[in-house]
Amino acid sequence: VSTQSTGKKGRNLEFADQRKRDEWISSELKSYGSSLSEKEVQLKTVERETEETRQRIQKITLDIAERNENLEERKKEIEETNKELAEAKIKRDEVQNRRKDLWRQDSNYEQSLNTSKDQLDEAERQLRSTVSKAFNNGIDAIRKIVQEKNISGVYGPLIESFKCNEKFFTAVEVTAGNRLFYIIVDTDKTASQILSIMNKNKMSGEVNFLPLNRLNYKEIQYPTSNDVIPMVSKLEYNQVFKPAMETIFGKTLICRSLEIASQYARNEHMDCITLDGDQVSRRGALTGGYYDKRKSRLDSQRQFWYWQAKLQEEEGNAQKIKSEMEEVDAELSKLVSSVQKLETKQVQLRETYERQKMDVQNLGVEKKQLEKHLETKMRLKMSLEGDLTAFKRNSSLSSTGTGNRTLISTY
Repeated sequence: VSTQSTGKKGRNLEFADQRKRDEWISSELKSYGSSLSEKEVQLKTVERETEETRQRIQKITLDIAERNENLEERKKEIEETNKELAEAKIKRDEVQNRRKDLWRQDSNYEQSLNTSKDQLDEAERQLRSTVSKAFNNGIDAIRKIVQEKNISGVYGPLIESFKCNEKFFTAVEVTAGNRLFYIIVDTDKTASQILSIMNKNKMSGEVNFLPLNRLNYKEIQYPTSNDVIPMVSKLEYNQVFKPAMETIFGKTLICRSLEIASQYARNEHMDCITLDGDQVSRRGALTGGYYDKRKSRLDSQRQFWYWQAKLQEEEGNAQKIKSEMEEVDAELSKLVSSVQKLETKQVQLRETYERQKMDVQNLGVEKKQLEKHLETKMRLKMSLEGDLTAFKRNSSLSSTGTGNRTLISTY
């Protein structure tokens, strides 16, 4: 107390009188009070800004975490889309390769079809060349009438109604002769109807009919010998045509040799023929000579059937290929569309991912800046708090000094 009194006493000496000293002290107290208020305002401002910055950092931290989580989800979605796209492209390429293979097959079938058509036309020309123009015109006229008038019960030429082994071609052809091109019909009424239409329309051509209802035959007891074979037994045909087959071939035996043919013709009263086409009539006539097998009618018919069946098979296969191509084209169209959609989705996902990634980076930069700013604010806050403490201490001392002054002045 004595030290403070001495200090105050020395300070009294600086003023002319007590009043001036009191005025100075009052002025100092006011100055301290004003500075203190300003510091308190600044501190509150800094505290508010510090809290706002801290909250902003917290919000950005949560936002970054959420966005990183979204980025991971987006990344997984991109990976799934990439996998789905890769699988779709593999499937698309497989279907494209399948389509190329079908194109090749279709091209091959087209070439094969053209070849088969040419061969069929050639076989037909060859077959038609073995018979007179009149017969050909007659057969053409019948086929046209049947198609236009939708007449049923017309089975076509005899040559189209049976098959046999190639080794019997010559014997069968010589036996039947031009009768191979006789037209098999169900009844004589059908034959009369066709003839009437031909005459009415003045359609040229020679026609002969084998009406099944008018062909009478008897079952024949053929001789059993290794030297002879009933010709009709070597023919393959539908039993519907049995009357026609029996009428044309039923009374003919195929014999091992001309001598045997003569013997059986005489003893069995049947027409006999060798595999080379030499004939012995049951009436005794003998007919023979060279037969050109290259112009075989049955061989031409066989070739016609072969290429006709081949053409039908190839047309069926070609149609099957075309149908399959349509299905593949439809499937490929869907796959191409799917690939395009996935590629678009992939691009969009990547763009979104990069954009969100950039947003996270920007938020990270902003967070660092705010953290530095927070550090600055914290230092400023500590400085202001220090200043306030000092101000308050000085203000307290000043208040104490005023009290001493009162005591000294009254001493």
